Amino acid sequence: MTEAHSAPKQWRLKTLLTVPFVALILAPALVIALSSLYTGLKAVDSLSSRVITDVSSRAELAAIHQLEEATVMLRSTVADPENSLG
Repeated sequence: MTEAHSAPKQWRLKTLLTVPFVALILAPALVIALSSLYTGLKAVDSLSSRVITDVSSRAELAAIHQLEEATVMLRSTVADPENSLG
């Protein structure tokens, strides 16, 4: 057996100094990015919920308004003898 196979792999000094430094830079950046993503998703969810509620309430009011106008038109048409078919 050769010595290269039995001895543990030696790390170079450059690698030993660079890897922890890069890890110290990437770890906070990753935490900040994930935190921003989570906050953004929460904000979008809240905003979409408010928009859906607002649109549905406006649609309900518009439908009620249309039905009230239709009721008024029907009552005025039936009440007016000149417009009746009989």
